[in-house]
Amino acid sequence: METSDGPLSRSVMLMGMKHSGKSTLGRLLAEARRVPFADLDELVEAEHDPARRTTFREIYAERGAAYFSRVEARAARRLAARIREARAVVALGGGTIENDEAMAALGPVGFFVYLDEEEATLYERIMAGGRPAFLSEEDPRGDFARLYERRAGLYRARADATARLSGVDVPGAFARLVGVLTEAGYAG
Repeated sequence: METSDGPLSRSVMLMGMKHSGKSTLGRLLAEARRVPFADLDELVEAEHDPARRTTFREIYAERGAAYFSRVEARAARRLAARIREARAVVALGGGTIENDEAMAALGPVGFFVYLDEEEATLYERIMAGGRPAFLSEEDPRGDFARLYERRAGLYRARADATARLSGVDVPGAFARLVGVLTEAGYAG
């Protein structure tokens, strides 16, 4: 039975490193559960400049981490207000876990699921799209290893549930996500 403060009354917040499957799995979950889906990175893009639709990667590269965090916090506050009364599935940005303002806004409305993917798999996926601005030219592999280690600890500490993905394909990852949500009371 669902309680007013139980997991069923909150939106599912998918968190994890870039390319862990947050958006892909989030869209699938929202469709399966017949609830709205929101991607925080897309909301950051719209918050930054609705007419231009600069990508979140471009915003970060052009304006820097501090600016990106402020825009992300504003987008998170707007999203939290919008989903306060209705469940949704939300894909957080990879770095949202380090944005205290954004996490504070989303905390009361979210049930946080960490999509735990292996570091080597994530690095491969990220670099396939070209080196992102948050990794240095000199040591992208080392930068990513340190970033992964720091964020993995933060994700684990904040997670209400964890889906261990270990390089499985999308259907396998989705099955694991549904399994952890079912264990947490999101059955049906």
